Amino acid sequence: MERLNRTFCEEFWNYYHDAVDLETMQQHLKRWTEEVYNKKRPHWSLGYKSPWRYLEETGLVKCPT
Repeated sequence: MERLNRTFCEEFWNYYHDAVDLETMQQHLKRWTEEVYNKKRPHWSLGYKSPWRYLEETGLVKCPT
């Protein structure tokens, strides 16, 4: 959990620059998590693969694109 919080602090807040209402920020966070954190960003614990790539390669889940 601490690593996830650090990632949000270091990466999401660099991506998200607008100071707007909480609902809008949550929408940006959801989009960033889906598009960047889960699909593009390599994770050390997954052999430097994104979660989507890891799941596809292991055959655990067929991920939609």
